[in-house]
Amino acid sequence: MTVTQPFVVCMVVGAMTFLIAKSFLNIFSFSMDAILQSFLLDEAMGFAGVARPDSMADFKEKVEKRTKSVVEK
Repeated sequence: MTVTQPFVVCMVVGAMTFLIAKSFLNIFSFSMDAILQSFLLDEAMGFAGVARPDSMADFKEKVEKRTKSVVEK
């Protein structure tokens, strides 16, 4: 089979690549929103990290350190 118009093939491959990347990023974005909302709900309700994983507790400490350093400047 001989390809006489490589531009058409490139456009089809490019469109498929775009759709796959867009699908992945939509799922990733939804997951990050859910994690962030869970973290903010935990903070707002004052659970003090009872249901928070250790990695999220580390994140909270880093955010507090950066916030304090920015406020002090």
